[in-house]
Amino acid sequence: MTFTTLLLALGPALGATALDPTDRVSTPEAAPRPADTRDTTDEGPRWGIGARGGVWSGEHRAPSLGGHLRIQPWERVGIELFEQSAARPDLRADTLWHAHVIGFHLLIPVLPHGRPGATGGRPAPGATALGATVGACVAAEALSPLRDDRPSVVDLRFAPHAGVFIERGINRHLSAGLRATGFVYAGNAPALDGWSATTSNRLSLDPVGEVQATVTLWR
Repeated sequence: MTFTTLLLALGPALGATALDPTDRVSTPEAAPRPADTRDTTDEGPRWGIGARGGVWSGEHRAPSLGGHLRIQPWERVGIELFEQSAARPDLRADTLWHAHVIGFHLLIPVLPHGRPGATGGRPAPGATALGATVGACVAAEALSPLRDDRPSVVDLRFAPHAGVFIERGINRHLSAGLRATGFVYAGNAPALDGWSATTSNRLSLDPVGEVQATVTLWR
């Protein structure tokens, strides 16, 4: 009787030590799951900053330099906000023509090779995106004297624009490209005549073409 009572008293303790606390029971929930192949990090950076340089060719021809901010809000369309300036001195007239432009592009890739990863024209590393651009901009166009105290004259012009672009992904955070864009600037043409600074009384249209090289650092 005493032996039976002892076994009943020690039974729970012996049962608790029978299972190694380090042992783990394998359950369907604990089983390792395959990696999710839809990792969102594969989409890459969604915005970038960059620089641009090219040639302004219209009534005046001049080199241009500027910068841009690229945003990728949609899968197939990107937005580029840009600023650029062009300048050309005219030593015979002792004046400096210069224009300062702010505007935006919508970048729409059409080349299938640009996907996946060509979000809004941003190609994946080693891929190429080719597409169209449309947008609008405002330019402050000015004539300034080079050496004397004659007045300067400035006119604001508005332009819709459209063109094509090609961009190559160098690595995950860097891309470079070329683009050709046509603008039609509407405004009142500025003029300097001796000590008189004037703008035309009628609206004038100035077609402008630009070819630019760009480089973008993606973040």
